[in-house]
Amino acid sequence: MTLFQEKINYLFKELDMKGREKEFVAWFSKKKHNYGARKKVVINTWLYGKMKKNPYWTFDEYPISQEKIDGVLVFEEYCFGEKESLKLFKERVDSYVLNKVHIPSKQEGFEYKYIYYFNLGVKKIFFLELNIVGKKSNGDYIIELIPSSFYTNKGIDKYIGTLIKNGNHYYISAKNRFEIVTFYFLTNRGFESNNIVYGLSLELSYANLLPTAKKRVMTTQKLTTEEKEKLYLSLNETEYLVSNEIFDNNEREKKKYFDNFYKKIENLNSFVKHSERMLREEIKDDASLNIFYDTFDFFYNKIQKISHPLDRFLLHQKEQDDDILNELEGTWYHYYYGSRRDNENRLMIWKSKLNIERSGEVKYIDGDRVVLKGVINTTFNKRHPFIYLTAIDSKSLALITFDENDIYRKIFKAPILDKQLSSSLNMASFGFFSKEKLDEVVVKKILGEENKILLEEDDIQSRINDYFNDKNFGRKDKLVF
Repeated sequence: MTLFQEKINYLFKELDMKGREKEFVAWFSKKKHNYGARKKVVINTWLYGKMKKNPYWTFDEYPISQEKIDGVLVFEEYCFGEKESLKLFKERVDSYVLNKVHIPSKQEGFEYKYIYYFNLGVKKIFFLELNIVGKKSNGDYIIELIPSSFYTNKGIDKYIGTLIKNGNHYYISAKNRFEIVTFYFLTNRGFESNNIVYGLSLELSYANLLPTAKKRVMTTQKLTTEEKEKLYLSLNETEYLVSNEIFDNNEREKKKYFDNFYKKIENLNSFVKHSERMLREEIKDDASLNIFYDTFDFFYNKIQKISHPLDRFLLHQKEQDDDILNELEGTWYHYYYGSRRDNENRLMIWKSKLNIERSGEVKYIDGDRVVLKGVINTTFNKRHPFIYLTAIDSKSLALITFDENDIYRKIFKAPILDKQLSSSLNMASFGFFSKEKLDEVVVKKILGEENKILLEEDDIQSRINDYFNDKNFGRKDKLVF
């Protein structure tokens, strides 16, 4: 397709000439012309045919050459040739469409004038002003959306687009230099008034260029300050969805998951606190709502206490120390006394294998079966790397620690904190890693006396519970879980 044909096709499409080919042909023909003959040229050849060069034509004799906006010619012969790029030609056509399409009467106008939304960055509600600037022959509206001064002061210009009415649904697609934004709205069927309709938008975040979806409200009139404040219960931090699944080269999926989780919790907390202040008078005597707010506050504070240490821990997972991993990568044998006993009631020695991979992932193997999986962390505290593992069957946790100064040998001390066999009680055992598989006699000699290197938790929890109940710890005016 030649550049000339690309321009003819764009003009045909934007003027919505499908089914109106006669009008289009007449635009590119002399006053008295044979439609059949001209259709073969304009439609069959220019629009759909194959061309190797621009046509020979008497452009000044065609009606299109006389089209004007504010007294200025819109289309001149040169603009269909090589002297004007396709981009500039499209802008010329777009300008013509906006100015020359049928301007609707008031009876044909669109009743909604404002689109409200919550800005997560500054935590305020703003609006776009919706203006109808034209109407296409198929009934769709041509619109412009004017941002608030908050955005125009930042150099963000207005949007130009199309509005389609389809029964109870309104669909808007508009663009500016930064993005294309799409809206869907649904009239409130069953409500007494449709002065406000709710919908969703899909757009780009100005802050980080990520796809973002959020709730929107479209109104027939500009809202008062009080009405806008009440709108916060519908447009707020919790009504956002951001597609942020982009990972750095070394970033772990768990870290991204927890980052997103904490952001959601923070947004929810912000909404709960703000709504509680807004509804203070209405809820002060409502026991159920007060219990809800107290409960949420309790759990939020619990999450806050663990969020920063866990975030720091997960962050350090991706920053592995290459020197330490070079020494530890591969297969190791782990020997230690567990809580399992033989027929003579003697503690048995655990003889398991660990596979430590270059990525930092660890598999703990008993016999030929993987019983625990986890990761090694070499940077949270470089002098004391550690491995944390999760049991495949029970999901219980185990922690193995060692000293960075020891790992350069082929055998070194490696204590483990784990659960006792078939129990929720903890145990700590002082075992060791070895690159070689050792005989049990050698292992026992290295481990030493079992009662000195194994510590098993007894029923301390019941004694704590008894003391707790005797002292009646806990505040009666706060929820205790």
